[in-house]
Parts: sequence; structure tokens; C-alpha cells
Amino acid sequence: MKYNVKDIIPHRSPMLLVDEIIEFKKGKSLKAKRHFADGDPVFSGHFPEFPVLPGVLSVEALAQTCACFVNLNQNKKADESLFFFMSIDNAKFRNPVMPNTTVELEVVLIKQRGDVYKFDGTVTANGKKITDAIFTAKWAPKND
Repeated sequence: MKYNVKDIIPHRSPMLLVDEIIEFKKGKSLKAKRHFADGDPVFSGHFPEFPVLPGVLSVEALAQTCACFVNLNQNKKADESLFFFMSIDNAKFRNPVMPNTTVELEVVLIKQRGDVYKFDGTVTANGKKITDAIFTAKWAPKND
């Protein structure tokens, strides 16, 4: 099934860090992709002579992947939802992401209690682990 990420989560450019959902298993996991092109604004100041994706943005990409999972799992749309980090544990930054790299993002649900979700997340690229973390996020209704 093809999903439009902008219909699912409220994030927008330049902070939208999920391009495509490649697999969704209801109640279990979600896999997505993000391509970081040479001209991507995240590289312009980090670092001008040696562009590399800030590690914290790989964690944010996992959080957005989590948001995709939660909204798909609940049949919610982008305009109905907000998401907030509650904790990030055991984050490890193993390899850098350079321009012109496509990363794969995977979140696996560990547990859910009400509107609070705990995930195991992994970012990989070219067969290498980039980032992994355990994190907790809260879903909240968006009040217009």
C-alpha cells in the first residue's frame, strides 16, 4: 500500500525527515526511508567543509517514523495529531550520514500505555547501522 507521509504526520519542510513508508505492520512496526540530497539544508552549516547529518536529526527521523506508526495504527491524519518526545535512552551514533545518502528508518513497538508509546528504533544506510535508540513518545490530539 502507498502512503502519503504528509497526510499522516504534521511535520513539514525543512523538518520533515521521512520521505516514504515502505512497510507497516499494524501494532508491531514501521519501516520508512529518507534521502538526504547534496543540497539538503541540514548540511549547509554542519559542517561547511565536511557536510554530515547532525546525529540528533537521525533520532528525530526515528521519532517521525514513530509518529507515522501511531497515526496509521490509530487511523489518524496529520491534522488531528501532535507528537512529543518523552525520553530517549541508549542512543548510539555509530556512523555518519553524508550527502546523497538514503537512510532506512525502522521502529518496533515495545509497549503502549494509553497515548504513550515506547519504541526500539534503528537507522541504517548502505548496510551499516547509523543510529539506534530506545525512545518514548506521546501522541496528543491537535486542537484547532
